Amino acid sequence: MKRPAILPNIVTAFSLSCGLFVIFKMSLVQRGAASFDTVLTGVAILILAALLDALDGAIARVMKVESAFGGFFDSLSDAVTFG
Repeated sequence: MKRPAILPNIVTAFSLSCGLFVIFKMSLVQRGAASFDTVLTGVAILILAALLDALDGAIARVMKVESAFGGFFDSLSDAVTFG
């Protein structure tokens, strides 16, 4: 019986959440309402999103739970987070 591919998708969802948060933070910069700390926080979270992006596929391969949905979800997350 095949195990559900939940853990890699949770990591991908967290990466997507980081990307959406960075988009919000950077929108504050464009309005002039952001400080250097806001930009630094956004960059740090973007780096976290990149690390999570590298980790989700590795987890799926190690657990042998790769799926078509997981691949699609990862691609969607990459498009939103990294453009």
